[in-house]
Amino acid sequence: MFDVRRSMFKIRRFIPFSTLIWSFGAAFCAIRQKSGRIVLLFPGLAIFLHPLKSNRVFYSPHLRQQRSGGPDQNMRWLLVIPFIIAPVWCAESIGLLVLAPGAQLTGVDVSHHQKRIEWDSVVTKENIHFAFVKATEGGDFRDSMFCTNWDALSRLGIKRGAYHFFRGYGCGYDQAAHFLSSVDMVTGDLPPVLDVETLDGSSPEALATELHIWLKTVELHLAVKPIIYSNQNFFDRYLADKGFDKYPLWIARYSQDAPALTDNYYWTFWQFTNKGCVEGISEKVDLNIFSGTPEMLDDMSYRKVAIP
Repeated sequence: MFDVRRSMFKIRRFIPFSTLIWSFGAAFCAIRQKSGRIVLLFPGLAIFLHPLKSNRVFYSPHLRQQRSGGPDQNMRWLLVIPFIIAPVWCAESIGLLVLAPGAQLTGVDVSHHQKRIEWDSVVTKENIHFAFVKATEGGDFRDSMFCTNWDALSRLGIKRGAYHFFRGYGCGYDQAAHFLSSVDMVTGDLPPVLDVETLDGSSPEALATELHIWLKTVELHLAVKPIIYSNQNFFDRYLADKGFDKYPLWIARYSQDAPALTDNYYWTFWQFTNKGCVEGISEKVDLNIFSGTPEMLDDMSYRKVAIP
């Protein structure tokens, strides 16, 4: 028969030690967040495995029972389950843990919001295969950190790409000309990116028209198809039926589930979080994966055409 007094005694004996283990485990997860899913199990496993070695945590000498079955075994499970779940839920909800969805090519995208980046530390301590850098926005804005980031990536041999944040109230041609005059691309760079996230008061039809002008202008000038960046909801709602099926897509969806686009569209890059922690970058950063191999990444890159 279940004895409440004995169960409460075990809870009182258990809480101090388990709280210590939980705290240490959560801190360890926060520090080593980039190690992946295995670390997440640490707090719960530590709590569960410890009582297998000794009766002194769960049992006093006069309350000792056999380990198999019975109320004591059930109590152990009831107490362990919250401590397995809580560190994972809490750490992910406040951005301490970011789980990369699979072993694919990973990269970052940055702007002046990440402030000055120690790219040497990024290269030394992180497994980064590519980086996108904000170059321009609208018809006249240049990102204050673009040149610094662009040059550092070239120096360190990180495959790089530049993106333009499109403003719906602006002219597509003027914005394309602004981007092209601000970015000096070389062979091996990733294709230019058109970042589309807002209507800015324009209609979806008017926006799509100006986007096509930007894309065609840049493609004609550089002889490479630009990439379109957007979040999944915006793309499905405003762009999916506007004739952008010939362009590689970079889709933001902050989830462990990959983007699932309408109308048989497929993503090439997936931005899966905006809360990444990367050594050498002081602020939270967007993390991305590429849906292919290093050779495929090279194949889609820009090739500078020699002018006779």
